[in-house]
Amino acid sequence: MHPTAKTYLEQLDRIPPNVCRLLARSRGRNARPLTVREIALAAGFTWQKAAWIARKKTWADVAVADADRFRAACGVRIRDEHRQLALLARGMSQDGVFQFWDHVERIKTHDKKRVVAIMLKNLA
Repeated sequence: MHPTAKTYLEQLDRIPPNVCRLLARSRGRNARPLTVREIALAAGFTWQKAAWIARKKTWADVAVADADRFRAACGVRIRDEHRQLALLARGMSQDGVFQFWDHVERIKTHDKKRVVAIMLKNLA
């Protein structure tokens, strides 16, 4: 194996499930965050299964097929993952919280800061 090659799990964990869920947005000009139910519908899961995956901090306990379906429902694909990482880097405001989350009250501040820490680690 090439020294810089990553396992599939390492590649998936660049954007863990909880971050992937926060990136899920509707398409179009007036994009908005997707609910867990909308992600579940798009992935073909029950909302309970989608919520279980969305709470995970790693893809280790999630079946590969389920991980792929969840990520696709959230709009995150490995081939264009760099765009999502760039979006996260670009979307951070001065205080370290994503600007597009400022209007989403249901996302706790500590969750936002945890996502920022994960993304800064992955971008380094």
